Amino acid sequence: MTLRTLGPHRFARLVRLIRAFDREAEKCAKIRSYYAACVLEAAVFEGLLVAVCDGYMEEVESYLAQMPSRRRPQGQIWEWGLADLIRVATELEWLPKRSGPRGRLKIGDLVGVVKELRNLVHPGRHVRQYPNLRLRSGHYQDAYEIVRAATARIDADAIRRL
Repeated sequence: MTLRTLGPHRFARLVRLIRAFDREAEKCAKIRSYYAACVLEAAVFEGLLVAVCDGYMEEVESYLAQMPSRRRPQGQIWEWGLADLIRVATELEWLPKRSGPRGRLKIGDLVGVVKELRNLVHPGRHVRQYPNLRLRSGHYQDAYEIVRAATARIDADAIRRL
């Protein structure tokens, strides 16, 4: 399968959407709506990963060509789920992971927290996995800081590639 780019118009819309989600997440956090804030922060992160994959389409296609077809994300980049986007970003080392179980944690090890916080919007999952958890300010702060660190890491990597 050949991946298609978003194109300049859709890419610009994606960037505007990411910014809108970011503003909304901050508003939600200010009024202590931490579930909404965490979901929106994950949406910011997902949008960022879609944008980066679109910008580095050749690298993504090369990586996908090496994957077994049963593990390969289906459809176009903008149709992938957050788990697929995270897997691509960590495997391409845009978001590096620690080298061993005792190594120092890196940003690629932490991004799953954002996905997990986002998934708490599913009531069944929340009740099964975290029955006594209520999201609070610290959870949003963790999501916010992880997304900012991932963004900084990806931006720094992109600048090095230019």
